[in-house]
Amino acid sequence: MRRMIVIILWLLAGMLPDIAAQSTPETAQADANTNAPSVTVRVLYESAFVRELPSEESEATASVFENDILEAIGRNADGMWIQVRRPGREISLGWIARRLVVINFDLTTLPLTDNTTGVVGENPIIDTGYAIFVLTEANLRDGASANANTIMTVPVMVIVPALERTPDTLWIKVNYLGTVGWISAFNFNSAIDLSVLPIAPETQAALANVEIIPPEVQLAQAYRLRDYTQPLYDTSQVVIEFWGQLLQGEIRRCEPPAGNYTLMNITPRDVVELPELRRASRLLPVAIRDLNASIATMQRCGVYTPDELSRAYAQAINAGNIFSSTLSQLASVEALLLPQLGG
Repeated sequence: MRRMIVIILWLLAGMLPDIAAQSTPETAQADANTNAPSVTVRVLYESAFVRELPSEESEATASVFENDILEAIGRNADGMWIQVRRPGREISLGWIARRLVVINFDLTTLPLTDNTTGVVGENPIIDTGYAIFVLTEANLRDGASANANTIMTVPVMVIVPALERTPDTLWIKVNYLGTVGWISAFNFNSAIDLSVLPIAPETQAALANVEIIPPEVQLAQAYRLRDYTQPLYDTSQVVIEFWGQLLQGEIRRCEPPAGNYTLMNITPRDVVELPELRRASRLLPVAIRDLNASIATMQRCGVYTPDELSRAYAQAINAGNIFSSTLSQLASVEALLLPQLGG
């Protein structure tokens, strides 16, 4: 009889809706925040599919019906798809096309939770925390000027990450599905003050008497940046795997990394010796902030709320994307420098 009671209790525990990381006895008690805010969408049509990935070709994972309310937890690379889950559930239901729902919030505030599906350009898409909503069909240009060459046309109503700006903020550099270019402020709207974006160096006055840096000095700087970035990238992959498995309903032992990572020292002289460090000095603080925040949530162990899961997962992905992009850029730099040194 005692054994039967234990089995029943074990089965009941397995039916609980909370997603937990297996923790040590000292950290088993969770500090779940049940009052975390959520944003919702309402299904507009009689019936619609939720899909595994943000694509019409992706497999359907669920059916939803008119006036169903779903929680929104992320957006894709161009904001045309929304990642959703059932209210009160921890696990993502999948992706629904934006045209199929009514939205009650600013889409640019959703984290970027899929940055690969449908991406056709060569530039990795990174969630900078800033995005624009394209109001009218816009030309994506290769310079911050109406006289610059048109790269492609950006369709109306897409949402794209904002990267940099001109000093007067009349042009914004964006990444549309992997292609980086400039869009005029006349073509978009943003709920965020874009004047806080960094000014693109190429839009400032060029400096005279440019110093020629020896390739061995540049390569040493590249190796220094790689030695710093690679361990952080490796750590981000461990954290991404942890949150990804919890979101799939699995139980993981809670063994968080140390966290509290700091930015490497980058001086103005370093940037002169390796210009790529200018980009790193802007993006790496974002990656470190997100990785530290994701690990801090992980370190609490125990039970996590749905919003904590989604937020920490998105933070880890964004950090990993920045580290990966930095390493890819360094590989290109090294490929150019090594032949000059006989390597």
